[in-house]
Amino acid sequence: YQLTEHKKDVVKIWWPIYPNSTISPYDHQIIPINLTFVVSEWHKLQIVKKYDAGKISITGSYLEKKTDSQIAQKESQVKLGIPVNFNNYVLVEASYTSRGYISINEEALLLEYILSKAKLDKETAFIIKPHPGHKKNNLEELLSSNCTNNIYLVDNKSLPFDAINASDFIITKFSSIGIEAMYLNKPVISLILDRAKGFKAFYNASHYLYNINDLDTLLTKILNDNDYKLKWSKIFNRKSKILLKKFNFNSKISPYVIMAKNLYNHIN
Repeated sequence: YQLTEHKKDVVKIWWPIYPNSTISPYDHQIIPINLTFVVSEWHKLQIVKKYDAGKISITGSYLEKKTDSQIAQKESQVKLGIPVNFNNYVLVEASYTSRGYISINEEALLLEYILSKAKLDKETAFIIKPHPGHKKNNLEELLSSNCTNNIYLVDNKSLPFDAINASDFIITKFSSIGIEAMYLNKPVISLILDRAKGFKAFYNASHYLYNINDLDTLLTKILNDNDYKLKWSKIFNRKSKILLKKFNFNSKISPYVIMAKNLYNHIN
């Protein structure tokens, strides 16, 4: 890019880490941002506080927002081949490892913990949803060697709706699956093992934890005390509703059409 004489032909498009985090491990970017797509006016304000983001366009949410109450939790469980007689259902997002965002060590620590927890708690189903970019190999080998029958691996290419709907709550770091869970009234645990608080992507709408011991303490309470689970869920579902209101953007035009028009106008 530095050497090319045709810099105007390079168009850099940024979708900030959804929903609202403005963190970027690569802040000192050589290529300037031309177009930035955000989901609401509030989201735009968060971006302009920190970044020179070029032209910013509000598109509305491009996430799946199914909230059909007729699709019961058990329906999604049956669809995924998960028995409906467990006491608890926990969705764990197996993230795509990427330098500066999620390390292999972070992912390994979480998965090793989930395997050990599943062996101790036979009354809980642990649903693992890999990132769409997941390449089948180590994860599948790790799970195939596991002796428990309460861990269920979801196809990484499938949409996350059924995995979220089948669960009681989810564990992720900062993925957009957390916001999709909030749309479905599922509490979110954000596990930030590298302690980088810039990854607090859900503001105060999720339960943030920074080590495996604290995760174990919380899960033990939730999975063994239904009253605590209900109170905890109620608190974070209320907080998530407040956050989701900030994403409102009324438009009959598809977010993808808005993005395409902005790109077309930029290059013509």
